[in-house]
Amino acid sequence: MQGEDAAPIEGGSDSDFQLGAILARLGDPEPDVHGPAVETIRATVEEDPGRCLPTVPKLRSLLGDSEPAVHERVATCLEAMAAGYPDDVAPSVPAIVDFLAQQPPRATAEALVDCLESVAEERPDHVAGALEDLDPHRAVTGDARGTQTDKPADPDELPEPTAATTIEVGDRLLEVRYGD
Repeated sequence: MQGEDAAPIEGGSDSDFQLGAILARLGDPEPDVHGPAVETIRATVEEDPGRCLPTVPKLRSLLGDSEPAVHERVATCLEAMAAGYPDDVAPSVPAIVDFLAQQPPRATAEALVDCLESVAEERPDHVAGALEDLDPHRAVTGDARGTQTDKPADPDELPEPTAATTIEVGDRLLEVRYGD
């Protein structure tokens, strides 16, 4: 059994996925320690995302506290888990939106936007609220034609959030970042 002082976790086989050791390593501030744990999760999440769900809070914390290579792997893990378990990843939405506002590299941003889209399918209000929190004085909504309009954030005037409007807001975040 691997403990905190054991060699870095490598690979992604069943024998390598020892949840306790992975969680301990994810909590370590050193990328040399938590990076291999994220890689083990990434290898496991493709086949069994449910098994990786207990790692979501630790992965979320690494978005702000690690290096770009780790951020991309964390984003890939969160994206894969959100596809099958959006309610379990939903508590990470504010942290994901905050991280996207810091303009991460494109591959990382794309995986995180895909993650938000998966969560938005089940919890559009949660994603819309987090996106709106970036600028509480403005709200982006879609009209009947799908055109985006900026309106003052008056709760009486805002439409009910939907997956479509939430995803449009996410797309807008990327347009701001990459000018597409």
